[in-house]
Amino acid sequence: MHICRVSPSRIDLSVSFSTTKGSGPRHLVFSRPHLSRTLLYLIEELSNTVSIYSLEYPHPPLVEEAYPTIQPVQLNISILPPSHSKIKGDWTAAELELSKDGRLLYATNRAPQTEGVESDYMTILSLDEEGRIVESENEYVELKGVGPRHFELIKEEWEGEVYMAVAFQRTNEVRIYRVRGKVVEEVAHLAGLEGVTCVVWR
Repeated sequence: MHICRVSPSRIDLSVSFSTTKGSGPRHLVFSRPHLSRTLLYLIEELSNTVSIYSLEYPHPPLVEEAYPTIQPVQLNISILPPSHSKIKGDWTAAELELSKDGRLLYATNRAPQTEGVESDYMTILSLDEEGRIVESENEYVELKGVGPRHFELIKEEWEGEVYMAVAFQRTNEVRIYRVRGKVVEEVAHLAGLEGVTCVVWR
């Protein structure tokens, strides 16, 4: 993993750090401002896990070019559903999103491409007051589609509700869900989108 300094004309590599070997870092999000520190949530594709790191910035900064230090907070928290052992093969994690209030992480995983898999799952992880994962409170939602790639929460509530769109590459579809905390319910479905991998709310 790398932290880069960005200017109007260039990008400079600055700080690098190592994640767990073989975990396959895929996507990351940052904590919401309500926390007293900045946390980085990282989903790891090959190990089907989420890890948390803290970014500590010099205060006051000694020089303009000062960079944050990175420390592990929680490593390799599994997002596999309890039934995963019944399906042999390599599971792979996909996407990660943080709820607007910063109290929940939504993470998707993909079952091996074997016969009999009719739905993949989303794992919902609870975060405590310090932004750490409460491992005993995981919830697992059956998504009814196979091969979820990118998903996105709607930017602003629509008529008082929060929605999520999920792209399913293997079943060539997009499904829309109403999200009320840990309750995720499908409300719309669009099929026939060959090889769909990304969704964007506009």
